[in-house]
Amino acid sequence: MAGCRRPGFPVRRCLLFVPADQDAKLRKAATLPCDGVILDLEDGVGSAGKREARAAALRALEEIDFGPRERLLRINGFLSPWAADDLAALRDARVAPDTVVIPKVNGPDQERAVIRALEDRPLQLVAAIESARGVFAAREIAAFSPQVTGLLFGDGDYLADTGGQRTSRTLLYPRSIVVAAAASAGLNAIDTPYLRLGDLAGLEDDAREAAELGFVGKAAIHPEQLPIINAVFTPPPEQIAWAERVLAASSSPAQGVFVIDGVMADAMTVRIAERVLAAARVPNGYRRGSE
Repeated sequence: MAGCRRPGFPVRRCLLFVPADQDAKLRKAATLPCDGVILDLEDGVGSAGKREARAAALRALEEIDFGPRERLLRINGFLSPWAADDLAALRDARVAPDTVVIPKVNGPDQERAVIRALEDRPLQLVAAIESARGVFAAREIAAFSPQVTGLLFGDGDYLADTGGQRTSRTLLYPRSIVVAAAASAGLNAIDTPYLRLGDLAGLEDDAREAAELGFVGKAAIHPEQLPIINAVFTPPPEQIAWAERVLAASSSPAQGVFVIDGVMADAMTVRIAERVLAAARVPNGYRRGSE
C-alpha cells in the first residue's frame, strides 16, 4: 500500500466527477461508495451552461447531504472567461465545499490566485497537473501552501500537450513525477480517470499500475468504476494482517531491526504498516470535523 498523507487529510481512494448542472446525478453520487464527489464546473459542463452549473453547484452544496463524502468543486481554468466568476461565487456562497480543485495548474501562480480570492475562506486545494509545464513544476506546486492537500494527475490534456498516446509507457514518467512531488510535500496523489466506460478489466489494470507507483486513489467518471477503484486502493486482508504483525513485533522505534515473516524489518517497515492500517480503518470515506 503506497502513497502519502499528512495526518488529518481526507482519504481519497475514489473521487467521482459529476457535472454540477446534473442534479439527479449529484443526488445519486451522495449515496454511492466513493470517498469524495467532485462537482464539476469545467470539462463536464458546456460553455453555454457555465452560469447555470455554478448556481446549481452552490444549490447542491446547500441542499444535498453528502454524508461522509468529501465535497470538492472543480472550478474553471484561469485561461477561461469563467474562473473569476467561479471564485466570486465561492466567496459569497452560504455553504462552501470542503475542497477546491484547480484545473490545469502550471505553477504556483494559479494556487496563489485562488488563495487570495478566497482569503476569507481558507479551503483545502487540490491542484490538477495536466500539462508538461505542470509536470516540471509539480514540486513547487505541491509545496506552495499548507492549503494544498493533493495533486490530481490528468492525462488527457497532458497527452494533448505532448502528442503522446495513452499507454503505460507514456504515462510512467508524469505519473512518477506527480507521486514524487506529492510525497515530497506530504500530499495525496490521485490518479487520472480511466475514460473507457465498460472496460472494467482495463480500469483494474490501470488502477493497479497507479497504486504500484504510489497513488493513494483514482478519479472516476461513472458509478460502475467505483467498486474496482475502491478494491484496488483498499488494503486486502492479507496486507492488513501483515501490518498488524509488524506493529506487534516492533516494541518501539528505538528497537532497530527486527524480523517479520522471515524478513528483516526496521522503522521504515513500521511506517509502511501504519499507513496500511490507516487506510484500512477508514471504510466509509471522508469525515468532516465539526459540521
